[in-house]
Amino acid sequence: MPVDLTLFDALRRPSFERSETGYSGALLFMLSENADGWCLRAVDKKNQPVSPNYRAYSGRVRDRVKAYQLALSEDEPTFHWGAATDSANDGVAIARHPDLLTALLHSDQLVDEQMQPLAVDTARRSTTLLLLPLETDSEGQHTAVQASFVLSGNDENAHPLEAPRFITDRCVMDNGKLYMLESIGPAFRSASLFLEVVPTSQLDTFLSLFTSSFPDTAIDYCDYTVETGGLIPAQPAILFREVDERSALYLALADMLPNLSVEFVRDYDLSRIAHIDRVARTVRLSDVDYEASHAARAELIKRMQKLDRREKSADAYFADDDDGGFVLGPDLAKAFLTEHLAEFAGHFALFGAEKLRKYKITHAKPKLHLKLGSGIDYFEGEGTLEIADERISLLDALNNIEKTAILHSTTGPRRS
Repeated sequence: MPVDLTLFDALRRPSFERSETGYSGALLFMLSENADGWCLRAVDKKNQPVSPNYRAYSGRVRDRVKAYQLALSEDEPTFHWGAATDSANDGVAIARHPDLLTALLHSDQLVDEQMQPLAVDTARRSTTLLLLPLETDSEGQHTAVQASFVLSGNDENAHPLEAPRFITDRCVMDNGKLYMLESIGPAFRSASLFLEVVPTSQLDTFLSLFTSSFPDTAIDYCDYTVETGGLIPAQPAILFREVDERSALYLALADMLPNLSVEFVRDYDLSRIAHIDRVARTVRLSDVDYEASHAARAELIKRMQKLDRREKSADAYFADDDDGGFVLGPDLAKAFLTEHLAEFAGHFALFGAEKLRKYKITHAKPKLHLKLGSGIDYFEGEGTLEIADERISLLDALNNIEKTAILHSTTGPRRS
């Protein structure tokens, strides 16, 4: 619903202006970082927090102090339990008031945490992640790279950052100077964490996490060409984590992506992945398609819930666990594995399937053994499949697979 606000309502003096008290001396604004991010605090020349009164100042300084007071009043809590709050000491959170930092850029009142004046470069620059080789092996191949950031603008001269601290998605501080940026995105606070020495064996993983966090930031890696690849579909996966002493099954669902461990993909939200082709000298960045994987996982959960409603025994329960997975009671686990594992194994990657031996189910890769006659007709012979140290007639195996996709052995069913 639109707010009915008149011109005079909007510009009426805020409530804090009713006070005639407040600091009126020489004023600086300190840019500092705390656990919640970056903030601006009004301080005097001795680095003591002050509560300035904007009516004691004139011109642009008056405007800046008024903007600071207004932002400070908006950030004040309306109620604080158990202790007094000194909002002047806390300062103004830049994340909530980025325009305040913009207003102070040309003020000559900005200082860093050591009370040193901050210079400002207002030319808008783009950011690039630069990968420089540090170590090579006996064949001249890179074994480690150093990641750093460089800025570039209309002057075409790259400016390396030595110890960057990203204030906002559009501002970075380096060696006592603030630089204005094209936006690097909402994950800006983690950007400096990527300034690491990275083994080239882990570079695909490193760049996948970087390009997912900063999709619009360029990458420069020696003579490699950075190119955009096609859409990469994620494959759904089932992680069989544990079978407890009561035969309850603990499992989790995840996605699989090329060249990345399933644990890494499960722990991090990857919207893009990187693949380095050292022969073609390319870095390929590809978006990830999770739609089919999400639909398959939703269908699997639906099947388990349907079984849960069907099975009536006390041991046929289905519940969420504390780690974001599921717990299937003993009877429900047996029903699911017998009726649906074969169906979903064709679409899902299975991890930890060796834990299913307790249910007399083995997920194994079969070995084919053929014994052919040495006479004229070489199509006569005998075929067997070896699965987990047991041999099964090839014809029996084919008949079973055609009907149920499960091989029944002397010790129980085995998923081939």
